[in-house]
Amino acid sequence: MQKKVLSEIALYYGDVTMPKDWDIDRNKLEKDILSSWIQNIEFPFSRTWDMLNTYMRDHIGLEYGINLINKNSWGDIYKPNQTSKPLLDVDPVDLRNSPDFTLLYGVNVKDCNVRVHYEDNRRKGRSWDITLTNNKFINTLTSIFEKIAINRTRQALAFLSDNELEAMGITRTSLDTGDFYNYKEVANFPTKKISKIKSTKAKAA
Repeated sequence: MQKKVLSEIALYYGDVTMPKDWDIDRNKLEKDILSSWIQNIEFPFSRTWDMLNTYMRDHIGLEYGINLINKNSWGDIYKPNQTSKPLLDVDPVDLRNSPDFTLLYGVNVKDCNVRVHYEDNRRKGRSWDITLTNNKFINTLTSIFEKIAINRTRQALAFLSDNELEAMGITRTSLDTGDFYNYKEVANFPTKKISKIKSTKAKAA
């Protein structure tokens, strides 16, 4: 009897471990995320981002033989107690140019959980929860859904200026009292502002 794996659903995750004195400057990434988010511009290229991108590409290539090419990068900012809609980066009318993988990286994360939805043959509606923490990456197949839940993140937004908070629809008073977002679907998640970099990556031909 022989076995041939025709398809695999895999999730790669772990901590970004850089050489001594070459740590990822997450403060730089956080400022770039905030700037691009408020000004509605593309996430800027930087030496810090290039270091992270190179690490991920080389690490996955060496460990698993997957050759990645970065297609797009951006940063997301979530309000406290916010749950994202299911994210799916595959374009059904342009599968050829759709990415194979989606990478999440925690920049300034507190109480954040990612729920991955997938199908296992006839077993539909399956899901798996994983915690996203600072300097941790989660690399998933783009064809599966991701859902991000944020809880208890008031402290992470406190460093923002009043103008930056206003751009997000939050006042300093509501931030202090916690009365600025309804506690909804996040209650269904296990219990980490999240600043997060998200990259869509495709395997090289």
